Amino acid sequence: MKIKDMYDNTESLNFDLVDDLLFYMRNESKFYRNYYFPVLNLISLRLKKNSSYNYRKILNTLVKVAKHMYIKKYDIPEKFFTNEINDKIIEKILDEEMDNISNGEYLWNYDSFLKKS
Repeated sequence: MKIKDMYDNTESLNFDLVDDLLFYMRNESKFYRNYYFPVLNLISLRLKKNSSYNYRKILNTLVKVAKHMYIKKYDIPEKFFTNEINDKIIEKILDEEMDNISNGEYLWNYDSFLKKS
């Protein structure tokens, strides 16, 4: 069964789009390596430096990229991706990841890596 078989062409999805897109973001290896981890690393670095930073702005960009890749892969109509869905995804990322970010789980110093190689 394909994802597009799980919605009735016009009105609604038969699954939670917020949870499904978050699952995609965290489990699609190409997306995770190229987008998700680097963005959370950037947020970690900014938080460590105590610099004020608009986390929502960069997370909104992350969600837009994920949405584009998800739509392309699963052929879900873009109309289901409302601003409310985007906001819920951003909130969920912040709720679920802020402790990890604060604890340095995503902190990776590229400079120290380059010096070792």
